[in-house]
Amino acid sequence: MNEEIKNWKLKLRYGKLTTIYQHFTSITEGVVAKESDYAVGNAFMALKMWVKDDSEAIDLVSSVAKQVGFVIKDKVELFNTDPIQPPQQEPYGYDLKFTYFKAD
Repeated sequence: MNEEIKNWKLKLRYGKLTTIYQHFTSITEGVVAKESDYAVGNAFMALKMWVKDDSEAIDLVSSVAKQVGFVIKDKVELFNTDPIQPPQQEPYGYDLKFTYFKAD
């Protein structure tokens, strides 16, 4: 593995790699409402992302939700989290996951 790629977390932590972006993980409750690559049903949607701020994070979550047919029920919760993938030149989301549940 390329050393540059391998050590990106250390470089980010110690300032040798800089970015204007922050890392967030979002969790929101809703419904996968249309057939897509995902099953239809009630679910929590989680998404990791590199974005400039909370506002851009909400925009990205909304955009991804629309693309996959996920209807957000209430609010989007954001958490500052440690990244799994390095920042890039542009904001981006990754590691989209759905956790399905039965509604009462």
